[in-house]
Amino acid sequence: MSTTEPDEELVALAASEGLTEVGLFDGGPYSLSLAYSPDADLDGEFPAICLDTGERLKIQGWLFTHEALG
Repeated sequence: MSTTEPDEELVALAASEGLTEVGLFDGGPYSLSLAYSPDADLDGEFPAICLDTGERLKIQGWLFTHEALG
């Protein structure tokens, strides 16, 4: 998983789109630092923004374990 703090500009971009929660998602070979909606079903499919690259993603939550970052 990412050990660095998320890019503040990407966090602000995500927040402007209503993706105000931040977490680390680990799915075997994939580790992602993501911003997502507070009402996202983390065991279902939900939109997110990668806080390392700024890419908009559609996440299948059942494939990941996750940890909230605050």
